[in-house]
Amino acid sequence: MKTSLRLLLLLCSLSITPMAWAYTDEGRLPFVGQPGELPAELALRFVRQQLGQQGQIDYPSFRLIQHSPAPAFDRADITLIRDGLQDDSVKAIRQQLQLRRRNGRWEIHAVREDFSCYRAKPGWTRRLCP
Repeated sequence: MKTSLRLLLLLCSLSITPMAWAYTDEGRLPFVGQPGELPAELALRFVRQQLGQQGQIDYPSFRLIQHSPAPAFDRADITLIRDGLQDDSVKAIRQQLQLRRRNGRWEIHAVREDFSCYRAKPGWTRRLCP
């Protein structure tokens, strides 16, 4: 009975996850920077393909916010926000990247993506927009 219940819970969680949550780019992590590359440069290189194709963009506003706690400055949290998307359901996309410095290079070790939706409650959600 316990084994059957565990299997059922596992199957349910696997069937819900792809539709309910945004992708996280986990397969590309850790994403290691080049020597001398700054955290913001690494973050932009990581998301470059999502920012636009062949010089075309679909957002009027783009923000990059970096927080680096002192005193060691060996970690950085970077938030990238693309706002005003030309999409009928997704208003904005926010990506939060966690970086750490190892062996003289920055690396992205965690990524989270959320959405702001036109047809939903105000704020951010990890669920895909309706």
